[in-house]
Amino acid sequence: MVIAKYFEYESDFINIICTCKKNKNILEMFHYNPIPILSTTLFPNIETHYLYFPFDKKLPSVKLEAICYEVTYSQFLEFQKEKIKCFKITYTQNDRIKYGNIIPYGINKIGEHCFEESDIKEIVIPNSVTSLGNNCFAHCTKLSSVQLSSNLVNLPFMCFSSCINLTTMVIPDSVQSMDASFFNCQHLQSITLSTTLKYIGCSCFKFCVSLHSIKFPSSLHCIGQNAFNCCILLDKILLPDSVYKIDEEAFSKCSTLSSIRLSADLAEIGRNCFKNCHSLREFIIPPSVCLMEAGVLTNCNRIEFFDATQDKNGDFIYEFTQHESEMIKRVCQIYNKKVGFYNINYIDENQQTEKDAIIDFNCSIIAKEAFKDNKFIESIAIPPSIIHCDNSCFENCTSLTSVYIPTSLTALCDSAFEGCINLKIIDIPMCSFEYVHSEVFKDCSSLQHIQIPTSVHTMCDSCFENCINLIELNIPNGVTKIGETCFINCSSMTGLTIPSSVEIIGLECFVNCSSLQSLQIPLDSNGNYKFPISYNEYLLFKSLGIHCNNIVLTQNDIDEDENIPIDVPLKLNNELFRGSNENHFIIPSNVIEIGDLCFGECFQLTSLELPSSITKIGKEAFSGSSQLKEIKIPSKISKIGSFSFEGCYNLTHIDFGNRKDYPFTVSLICSYILKRCGLHCNNLCYSRNDFLLLNKIYSSHIPYFASSCCNDVYNYQLERCIIPTTITRICSNQFFDCVSLTYIDIPSSVSKIGRASFANCYSLKEIIFPPQVIKLKDNVCMSNYLLTKVILPTSLTRIGNYSFYSCRSLQSIKIPKYVQFIGKACFNRCTSLKHIKFEQNCELSHLSFSAFYKCFTLESFHLPTTVSRIDSFCFFKCENLTSITLPSSLKHLGYVVFKRCFSLQNIIIENGLLDIGKGCFSSCTSLQSICIPNSVSRMEGGCFLHCKSLTSLTLSSSLKTLHVACIDGCTSLKQIYIGNKRIKEYPFDISYKQSLILNSIGINTPHVIFTSHDIPPNQSNIEVPNGVIVIDDNCFRNNRKIDTVTINDSIKLIGKYAFKSSILLQPPNIPNGCVVDPTAFEDMKIVKNKHDFLQQFQNNKSTQLKHIPNNVEDQCSIA
Repeated sequence: MVIAKYFEYESDFINIICTCKKNKNILEMFHYNPIPILSTTLFPNIETHYLYFPFDKKLPSVKLEAICYEVTYSQFLEFQKEKIKCFKITYTQNDRIKYGNIIPYGINKIGEHCFEESDIKEIVIPNSVTSLGNNCFAHCTKLSSVQLSSNLVNLPFMCFSSCINLTTMVIPDSVQSMDASFFNCQHLQSITLSTTLKYIGCSCFKFCVSLHSIKFPSSLHCIGQNAFNCCILLDKILLPDSVYKIDEEAFSKCSTLSSIRLSADLAEIGRNCFKNCHSLREFIIPPSVCLMEAGVLTNCNRIEFFDATQDKNGDFIYEFTQHESEMIKRVCQIYNKKVGFYNINYIDENQQTEKDAIIDFNCSIIAKEAFKDNKFIESIAIPPSIIHCDNSCFENCTSLTSVYIPTSLTALCDSAFEGCINLKIIDIPMCSFEYVHSEVFKDCSSLQHIQIPTSVHTMCDSCFENCINLIELNIPNGVTKIGETCFINCSSMTGLTIPSSVEIIGLECFVNCSSLQSLQIPLDSNGNYKFPISYNEYLLFKSLGIHCNNIVLTQNDIDEDENIPIDVPLKLNNELFRGSNENHFIIPSNVIEIGDLCFGECFQLTSLELPSSITKIGKEAFSGSSQLKEIKIPSKISKIGSFSFEGCYNLTHIDFGNRKDYPFTVSLICSYILKRCGLHCNNLCYSRNDFLLLNKIYSSHIPYFASSCCNDVYNYQLERCIIPTTITRICSNQFFDCVSLTYIDIPSSVSKIGRASFANCYSLKEIIFPPQVIKLKDNVCMSNYLLTKVILPTSLTRIGNYSFYSCRSLQSIKIPKYVQFIGKACFNRCTSLKHIKFEQNCELSHLSFSAFYKCFTLESFHLPTTVSRIDSFCFFKCENLTSITLPSSLKHLGYVVFKRCFSLQNIIIENGLLDIGKGCFSSCTSLQSICIPNSVSRMEGGCFLHCKSLTSLTLSSSLKTLHVACIDGCTSLKQIYIGNKRIKEYPFDISYKQSLILNSIGINTPHVIFTSHDIPPNQSNIEVPNGVIVIDDNCFRNNRKIDTVTINDSIKLIGKYAFKSSILLQPPNIPNGCVVDPTAFEDMKIVKNKHDFLQQFQNNKSTQLKHIPNNVEDQCSIA
């Protein structure tokens, strides 16, 4: 009996009697079944039948029974009459109505909504209660006294929300986490937290407007989003050093908060964390913080002292909004501290009412939702200082009609222009961002034409969804992926060419493209469309003569009666009939696959007829269909996804032909369901339901019979885990958010490790991956703040995206020989990482986007000679990196790869490199010389921007053009070579200010462009200097300080929007022969002499203009 509690499956007990003769009769000694059984064969002498699941049936040969699964209090009373024991009793809302407000002793759980909106004034929760349900005491407005059970571990979602008469609360020391437990408890004044509390969840104390003080325990690790939002009387916060993360808006609108001491080990501060804390006087960011989002101190205007870590350039290492930077600069001036900022985020806090939006040139980022829902702006020129437009930055700007995007922009993020229903013109340079992000132009119903930059390689999901007037769209040759629903409902598009470079096209891309008459698209070697396609798309493609053989039935394809077409072979899409109210389905014989969750949660479904044509059934295909009683599985089935019959408690018959083994992944509970149906399961995965139902029975952290564990099984309580050797794979999210986990032992039997398996294990200090693992999936150890030791297996070939993101304590790592790919942001913000060692003969070929971004302490990096590609932001702000050699194998350098590498003095680029992205070496302030090999045929803008120590520059002789700002700010230049020849004339475009520097060292500059950065500050009368031949795009746009501009006769071109929306007292003189872009003077307001200005254009026959509009009295618009 003592050892039985460590056994979990029949084979455990069979094995024990086989190991020794003296154990032969041991099973006959059991008086109850320690595991679920269907007969007494294994335990012949049991006197009490323990029923572990609701679907268990009592064996007639056994006199007594005991219930181990959850029952209501009413059910318990009925069982009690029959002398049946119950171990898990829940007091439900119906029980309370029937039996009263006093919770009987012996109750184990208070059910969801049990006391919600009742008129109780006090409650005593007995110590037998170990669990509370969501909303169990919500809106008990008269409740003033609560005594909690000392055996509670978690206070769940909204359990005491809106208990407005509650003034004090004592949380027992057993409680380790709290969700939105006390939301809107408006009169709660004080609370004593558990000494073992690890997690305060989202909105836990939001709107607790009377809470004036709180003491945090030394066990606390994380404070969730909005946790103390609007706690307006909270005046002082002292965080223990155990706190690693404070989430978004955690203390927002705590208007009397005057003092806060942040944890010395704090790693992350979320967006708007202290927004509108108007009384805050001092803010010191500890050096441990590796991630702080802009907007943390929005409207904290009374701060008198501020301090944070600065980089080698004197700039703070964190991003701030424009208003934050102005406030911090003002505060630091008081005690004469010199400070700088980088990547200032622009937010339209006061909602601009100008028609042409104005963005400060000091800003580098347009922040998340910066202009969202602004109904005034009609046009915007994103200034050349902007490198990034964040999510939803212009979403629902319904008056916006035109947008100018500069070459400096590297990212236009999700939903950036979603819902801009009047947007017609998007001026995008061909060298710009690499991704067209999800929903970026969704619902732009007026958009008719758009040129996608040649720099784009990925078009994400729904990027042009519902662009109903889109007629023309070019897709450049470099694009490799087009996401799902990309062009759905583009009903005006008549033709489209998909380049042969495209390797992936998502499902439902062309749904309701009803006007499409011509479609050139990649086909396979047999002339078939080679990507999955919906049935509606199939009909369209059929009309265009394109043959398809991978057709997926989607939600958009079926009618109200849920009929399935029968004319072509079909795959049923994921979640296609999920939640259907049908009680019976007959699937036609043309269906060959069933997708994930296809019939999930069909609570009325009792039977299902599957045709013999089906060969594959997806994950959780029938899960939660609790009334399903029988099913026949076709003999051709090659795969059934994991947990397909999870929660099918009434399933009693499965026809699986002659097969008795079920080889596919199931949970322990499901294995007993299938065993009842005559099937033996040998691929068990310990699930969350197994954990919840059986954790009192099965004592080990991971049951020894299982081959894997499902995601989200463990939580903040787990501190140590030794994984047994029966486990062969670790599933996605398995140890996610195990914030107290300090030790993990992974056996050599494990060959697969899923996505985010150990993410947010804040306390984990080391991890050794087993030798059979060949791939690390995305996010595997993300935000493991104390991780110092990582040993990667020698067989590893791939390290996924964000694998070690924000592992701020990691100092060194060894990359195995066979690793070919290091994923996006893999070591991003590993701020202590000093050394990376690649094994000899390493096969690495690709370093992805921002792989070593902000690895501040990285000193040396010896690239393997096999690397062919380094993506954008890879070494951005590696400010201790002093030297690097780029091997001849390297063909591509992305955007801003080495930007702000302040210590970089020596860089050797071997011949073989083909192209260099924009801003690649910008702000490398210690770089004195660099030689670009002749193999380089393309360099994008700003490559050497602000390399102020650069004295010698050798450019490739293969270059045909260079962007105007390529060497701007290189104030120390002494010589420039092209190939091996020192030049006396710079053959490329150059800004006016930089031309003066080259002229001073004897280099002639015949291609000078006057840019917005060349405009002298604080001058009202500007004379464009002689020698300038072009006034740049947007040069004087939105300028409110200049009265007059004098244009010299050397000007040959006035660029796009050059004077748009500017205010001038005098109109500029346009020289003879000058080409004026049609948009140059759009919306320009001239205070006087409008008619003289127009007359000049009419009299000057050599000035090239397209049209002069009639409404000149209101504006001079050359369009």
